[in-house]
Amino acid sequence: MFKSYLEDRIDEKGKQVEQRGKTEKEVIQLNYRGNQKQYEMNATIEGILNDISRENDRDNKNPRITTLVDKAKASIHRRQKLIKIADRSKDGWKVVEEYESDELASNSEDEKRIRKAKEAASRKRRLAENAEGKERLKRLRASSAPEQRFFRGKI
Repeated sequence: MFKSYLEDRIDEKGKQVEQRGKTEKEVIQLNYRGNQKQYEMNATIEGILNDISRENDRDNKNPRITTLVDKAKASIHRRQKLIKIADRSKDGWKVVEEYESDELASNSEDEKRIRKAKEAASRKRRLAENAEGKERLKRLRASSAPEQRFFRGKI
C-alpha cells in the first residue's frame, strides 16, 4: 500500500517536471518578452489544472470538475496559439485581432485565415506609418524658421 503511494507520487512528480521542461522549451522560442510572460503564466495555470484533474480522477471523479477543467484547458490552448501567432509576426497583436475578427472560416482554413490576418494587419500598419510620416513632415516644414528656408523669400 505504502509502496504504491510512493510510486504514484514519483510518477506524478516526473510528469510535472516533464511538463515544465516542455513549457520552458517552447517559451524559449518566443521573440517578445511580454508574450513570453503571458505564455509562462498560461503554462503555470495549465499545470495547476492538470493537478486538479489528477486529484479529481484519484478521489471521486466528479464529472462537473472534469468538464470545467477541460473547458479551461481549451481556453488556455487557444490563448497560447494566439500568443504564438502574435509573436511570429512583425504586426503582432494586430494580426491576432484580424484573425479573431474573421469568424466565418472553418478550422480547416486556419492557415489561410492567419495569412489573411497578417496581410490585413500589415496593410493597416503601413497606412498608419505613412500617415504618421506625412504628418511629421508637415509639422517640420511648418515649424522651420524663415532664416532656415533658403531662397524662399525676398531679400
